[in-house]
Amino acid sequence: MFGVPVGKVGNLTVGRMMSQFICEDEIMSEEVGGDYFVEGIFMQGDVLNNNKRVYPTNILESAVEEYAKTKIANKTAWGELGHPDSPKINLDKVAILVESLTKRGSDFYGRGKVCHEDCPMGKILRGLLKTGGKVGVSSRGLGSANPTKFREEDCNLVDAFNLRAIDVVADPSAPDAMVEAIREEKQYILDDSSGSVVELNEETYKLFESKIEVLPVKSGPNQEQVFGAIKNFLTGLRSNTK
Repeated sequence: MFGVPVGKVGNLTVGRMMSQFICEDEIMSEEVGGDYFVEGIFMQGDVLNNNKRVYPTNILESAVEEYAKTKIANKTAWGELGHPDSPKINLDKVAILVESLTKRGSDFYGRGKVCHEDCPMGKILRGLLKTGGKVGVSSRGLGSANPTKFREEDCNLVDAFNLRAIDVVADPSAPDAMVEAIREEKQYILDDSSGSVVELNEETYKLFESKIEVLPVKSGPNQEQVFGAIKNFLTGLRSNTK
């Protein structure tokens, strides 16, 4: 399968879509002065999830620290109602604004404010909570993982993760698990400075490959050179699609 190095240099992040579902029993909701909130365990480290994936606590801690600094602190930690198939945030679908995400042992407790009823998805989520229904949450990000064993079970151990959002979701069924597998076949380049997202399909990868052929090969291009080529490629690709 084609692919480019997973990682982050400057404003660029490259990786595959990943998510971690937290069941409804771990999430509580409350109303305070007319505002609605969802809170509970938003992410868990060092556990084997339903997708046979393990997120080491130290990997999640680094991702959460970056998310808190760049998103929560700036009040841009939006979460959507349902999981989209891209790391890009769709403002017309946001339902919560994550206000806090803190580590407790290997768990990460979060609190999200449900969007005002002027926001369509916030209105729907408020209606679900007023009805007495429960919802779960699921993290969304870009990362990479390698097959290994965890407590004698086969799994994929996450070795890099960039948290993009905490979304509100229902309990995933078997078909959802199939969708997750399809989603992870896709690889993306995300430019944090502009918010643009490019999916690396076969066509765009071949175009990208032609751009890095000019890199020095005597000792092999280093990561900075590769990501520099990615940035130039992404800039040109955006210009050609306008």
